[in-house]
Amino acid sequence: IPANGNPALADQPVGLRGIVARAAGDLVLSVDNNLQVEDIIIIDGAVDAPDTLGKMLGPERFQQLRETRGMEHDGLILPTEIADTYLHLAQQHRSAWTHEIDMRAFSDRPWWNH
Repeated sequence: IPANGNPALADQPVGLRGIVARAAGDLVLSVDNNLQVEDIIIIDGAVDAPDTLGKMLGPERFQQLRETRGMEHDGLILPTEIADTYLHLAQQHRSAWTHEIDMRAFSDRPWWNH
């Protein structure tokens, strides 16, 4: 069931993923065997970014969030790790390509377990 609780909307993301995956596969076969198409990269969680989340929360609340959920707790997604994941996608071997990545912090629960 989607996060908004409406099961009637649950099929929409699944259908979209299927269409995009099929289109990506067709594009790879028709253009170049070394072309990889990424269609879905989900960042599901708070990113440890003072220039975005820090400005939204304010300096004190952001620091408190970092101390309680970030740092050694691994509850905030680090921007450098997001960048490393994107780099991995660009460099992954074609024998093990993926077209979908779902990133979240180690100690964060997925949306369906809240």
